Amino acid sequence: MMKARGMAPGMNSPGSFMECPALTKPPPECQPPAPLPAVRLAAALARFKRQRNSAKAAGMAYTASLPAFQKLNTQPSILMHPRLFLLILCAALPPVCAGAADAPKFPAHWGEPPLRQTRDMRELPGGYGTGSSTLAKWIQEHLDRDQAARGRDGDGSITLRGELRQWHKVTLELAGPFARETGTAPNPFTDLAFEVTFTHESGTPSHRVPGHFAADGNAAETSADSGTVWRAHLSPDKPGKWTCTTSFTRGARAALDGGGEALAPWHGRTGEFVVAPTDKTGRDFRAEGRLQYTGGHHLQFAGSRRYFLKAGPDAPETLLAYADFDGTEAHKKNVPLKTWKPHLQDWRQGDPAWQGGKGRGLIGALNYLAAKGCNAFSFLTYNAGGDGDNVWPFTARDARLHYDCSKLDQWCIVLDHAAALGLYAHFKLQETENDDERHGSKREKRPVSTALDGGGTGLERKLYLRELISRFAHLPALNWNLGEENTQTPDEQRAMAEYIARTDPYQHHRVIHTYPGDQEKVYRPLLGGQSSLTGASLQNAWDDTHRRTLQWIRESAAAGRPWVVA
Repeated sequence: MMKARGMAPGMNSPGSFMECPALTKPPPECQPPAPLPAVRLAAALARFKRQRNSAKAAGMAYTASLPAFQKLNTQPSILMHPRLFLLILCAALPPVCAGAADAPKFPAHWGEPPLRQTRDMRELPGGYGTGSSTLAKWIQEHLDRDQAARGRDGDGSITLRGELRQWHKVTLELAGPFARETGTAPNPFTDLAFEVTFTHESGTPSHRVPGHFAADGNAAETSADSGTVWRAHLSPDKPGKWTCTTSFTRGARAALDGGGEALAPWHGRTGEFVVAPTDKTGRDFRAEGRLQYTGGHHLQFAGSRRYFLKAGPDAPETLLAYADFDGTEAHKKNVPLKTWKPHLQDWRQGDPAWQGGKGRGLIGALNYLAAKGCNAFSFLTYNAGGDGDNVWPFTARDARLHYDCSKLDQWCIVLDHAAALGLYAHFKLQETENDDERHGSKREKRPVSTALDGGGTGLERKLYLRELISRFAHLPALNWNLGEENTQTPDEQRAMAEYIARTDPYQHHRVIHTYPGDQEKVYRPLLGGQSSLTGASLQNAWDDTHRRTLQWIRESAAAGRPWVVA
């Protein structure tokens, strides 16, 4: 980050700061570099301007006034006198370094600060340090606009949505604090922690469900990026009376690390409601209950107790790279977004859609799969930098701490419909190109800008997992796959699987996939009590499938935790 000081870093003259009568002694972080020969001053001035503009673009407070520079541009002869230029340059600058490295950045939606500013100095509003009256006015105007647009906070009231039936999605909506997807003070995804504890009247089960910011509560239709609605999804295991208690705290990383200050009136809200038995039949998974790992080699429905055998397509992995989803872009010319146009004919009256008919193609494609007898499908939820480079849940490809509420609500419409059709959702959480900073089966080390935490389970990965669990764990049938052709280290894989296990209130199936030739290297260190995985996702040549499947069934059982192998 550039420091805004009397002269740009790397530019100097035979003089020193103490020769500039307009300046008091600058703070240590603004001290000039060691003197260099005073040559090519015009080039130095051009470099100064470029660095100044870079600072502006980065949103740094920058208080330099331009008239003296512009005057220099019209009087080239001055550039022949380095000391005279230095005096004019110093006189043009105020006596502080407002753009030091520790200066806060302005919100991106404010745009660039004014280039022309007065030379006076004053305290800046909003805690932005010291700067000119021009800058102060600009900051205050934006603060006032944000406040006017902010709207009022919610009153803490609770609304229940959905069918109050066993195994159905019951959504608790809290009228909470106003927030924006792009907010930073606080960030609504990391620094505001919303959870709801749902407890059956018998005392068991009791689910602590992570909640999430939901903008205006209708973002799938409105594409809203701000609002006061906060949600938590319950999938009730039993009919009868349930109680709910909210937890709402604020603090740095409170949503991920706990702690924080309890916020009234949203913290500690309580309520109760009655859940009826399910009324679903047929393929609808809600007819049979949540599909769960029970310690054997097959998943079992919690309601009907029937065992499940998965059969469905494993492609396209870019299923969610769909033109009808908000904020979805193609970053590779040869990998366009999908329209699912051939399946528009498979959409049926009464099926879901959004924004005047969007979504019909993909909904129709799921109808087609179910009609052909499939009971599963798979998809990537994050492939930035990968084969497709067109699927991510964020507000922008690289905005990994800010989530797109409308896009994710639209994903949820599709996945809820899939569950009603009896289609098991295979979440592939990442792919080999972006799971870490090791590439391919050879694990070649290289920088990967899109790898969450470089492969570890830190701020980015925890938030990613928490947001997906909060928004989709209510689905009755799914698995969390750590990644396609995964190359993370065993410790990284364990940490990721363990965080999922701690966060998912419904304890869905957890698996990992890797290259066919890497199974020994990847699976063996994760067997039994060495990880919280409950299965493996295999990829093999057709004539080696039976042998490999049998191998990991036997070895996982011998290790003390039989895996579901598919």
